[in-house]
Amino acid sequence: MKKLAAVVVVFCFVLAFVNVGLAMEGMKIEGKVSKIEGAFVFITDAKGKEHKLHTNDTTKKTGEIKEGAEVEAMESNGHAMSITVKAEKK
Repeated sequence: MKKLAAVVVVFCFVLAFVNVGLAMEGMKIEGKVSKIEGAFVFITDAKGKEHKLHTNDTTKKTGEIKEGAEVEAMESNGHAMSITVKAEKK
């Protein structure tokens, strides 16, 4: 019985660590910058959904982020971890 309890406890710890790892990974958003308001960047994806992302000094920004720019962003809980402007197609 003690072995079974130990296995259950270990299993629960493993699941907890997997969930924490997935939560830290964040979500990738691709789309066009629809507007910028203070520290917030609004990105409209291909399906038309608008994502409101908070930015600050910890946000890694690559390229000139402006309205109309095609971007790729990594987000976690509404905060932009990174925003990269995609190269324009010629």
